[in-house]
Amino acid sequence: MPQQIWIVRHAKSSWADANMSDHDRTLNKRGIHDAPKMAALILDQIPEKLLMYSSTAVRAKMTCDFFNEVFISKNTITRYSAKLYHASEFELLKHINELEEKIENVMIFAHNPGISYFVNRLSKPLMMEIPTCGVIRVKTNADNWSNVDFDNLELVAYYIPEDHI
Repeated sequence: MPQQIWIVRHAKSSWADANMSDHDRTLNKRGIHDAPKMAALILDQIPEKLLMYSSTAVRAKMTCDFFNEVFISKNTITRYSAKLYHASEFELLKHINELEEKIENVMIFAHNPGISYFVNRLSKPLMMEIPTCGVIRVKTNADNWSNVDFDNLELVAYYIPEDHI
């Protein structure tokens, strides 16, 4: 039964190499600084079992890796999906709907604009754009992942680097 859904926008990425493909961009200095600090901020809220589900983009994978390092005491499993790279809010929801029922909690590392569109479907007033390394906590009353929909999701909390580090 679904318990917690966390949505994380990748940390700040580097634009230093104009010839590098978007998918291959790494984190910049600020991203490397922010990711572990944001993970530490929420560590006490993280359940013992957590699926870390990341886009295959390098900046998302690096962000996920920093969170995993902080969550070392937790029982995390990490998966990657190319389909999370620039996924729309509906594609993010589809990934949630396709989770196996043995998964209880998930943390998704992905990109804008999909993350912001996803969160703004749950938020009144609108939050506008989720900044890099923004962390969103959502809960659902759905009885299984396939029944999770925007109508049964509730925004519980959000954390942005500007406010917390």
